[in-house]
Amino acid sequence: PSCQYFACSATVRDAAGHASSLLPPSSRQLVVIDDDASPRGPKQVVVWNPPLKKEKKIKRKKVEAETDEYNSDTEEYDEDQALQGEEKARAAMMLAERKALAVEGTDGEPIRRKSAIVEAARIVASLTSHGVRTLCFAKTRKLQELVLGYACERSSTRLAGYRGGYTPAERRRIESDFFEGRLDGVVATCALELGVDVGDLDATVHLGWPGSRCSLRQQAGRAGRDPARASLAVVVLFNGPLDQLMAQKAPLLTGEVEPCALSIANERVLRDQLLCAAAEAPLATEDRARFVGRRDGSVPEESGRVYDRALDSLRRDGSLVERSKALCCRRSDVKHAKNVPLRVVDPVTIEVRINGVVLDTVPYARAFYELFEGAIYLHQARPHLVTKLDLQARYASVKRLRTCGYITASRNHTDVDPVRVLEARGPLKTGVVHVVSKVWGYRKVCRQTFKVLELKEFSLPPLEFDSRGTWVD
Repeated sequence: PSCQYFACSATVRDAAGHASSLLPPSSRQLVVIDDDASPRGPKQVVVWNPPLKKEKKIKRKKVEAETDEYNSDTEEYDEDQALQGEEKARAAMMLAERKALAVEGTDGEPIRRKSAIVEAARIVASLTSHGVRTLCFAKTRKLQELVLGYACERSSTRLAGYRGGYTPAERRRIESDFFEGRLDGVVATCALELGVDVGDLDATVHLGWPGSRCSLRQQAGRAGRDPARASLAVVVLFNGPLDQLMAQKAPLLTGEVEPCALSIANERVLRDQLLCAAAEAPLATEDRARFVGRRDGSVPEESGRVYDRALDSLRRDGSLVERSKALCCRRSDVKHAKNVPLRVVDPVTIEVRINGVVLDTVPYARAFYELFEGAIYLHQARPHLVTKLDLQARYASVKRLRTCGYITASRNHTDVDPVRVLEARGPLKTGVVHVVSKVWGYRKVCRQTFKVLELKEFSLPPLEFDSRGTWVD
């Protein structure tokens, strides 16, 4: 049967071209409606570069983490004094890499600025303290939790966090409290960038360049929907080269947005899509062109191979069975679409449990970096100590800490090796790469000074997967 499709976006570039790559081949003409009639008021955009850091010696202090059972007093010390031999050489190499990436001053020394995390928290606290309803965006879950914690320390206003991993009930409660005015501000990841109508807001704060002008527009558009009121967007930059480059390219919200990067022939995504499609109608030979074909019906060679591999894997594991020269899904997979996450590719998650109750969920790959034994895991900015990580049973146990003066950061190494070249333009190549990541320890870092307090080592199995990459050969 003939279907009619509607596709919507607030910021996508080349809407017709993007939609045609998503939809099955058809001779019907795509119609683009691009008149923006959405209500909006004037918006002030502020690019906030944290002030330069004054070099000074920090006095030794004790950092405490306490529960009824857990009590650890750790004195601050110089990381260089704690490292010996190979450890010291590895630390020196990492320091050299950081300096190479840092922005340099006229004397050739790296320019050191105050923490962008603390600056963003300070801005959130100040805005909400003055009655400005604020939504702050951070790129990762850990950054979001840190900003929330520092903001709560600096303000008595009603603040909450919002991100993936929180239980659905908790997310719905936060949404309701924010929309109905029971919260003055929320610190979120991109989970609040799309798909949720936030309502009437006055300001947005953005920790770091989000990666694209398109994403920044989506985030900043959450505030300023009242034509009669002005709104504010504050972009707090990190000291990395990309963020500092953006500081020279203001205004950041004007100009054309970046084109969408779309890979139709992604085997991991395609596998789930095929199973969902087979639950609605049996897959036939002509479906190959519908999934990975061009508008003219032809199928690129590599895309065809990816489609065939995905189909073969579903046959081998019994997810698809052949009936009347077509492939159908098993009865148990009819509702597979409900189990397919839209925001993450990783189908496996690790439950974070406290006293046996699920507090949070973390993607399997991130658990290696955030849920190792001894890690400080933050939930609504409250510290929890990870006491056990069971990768086979897919859960981590944590216990709540009353206070904690340090955070933890994983020590890891990643190798990326090219496996197969799919496209080459001179020395620039793109194709399949094999990634091996090894988390082998962690640092205890003071929350106030960001100085390394202690180094720990442990052993976790390596995390291996294939991906797409671009390299110069």
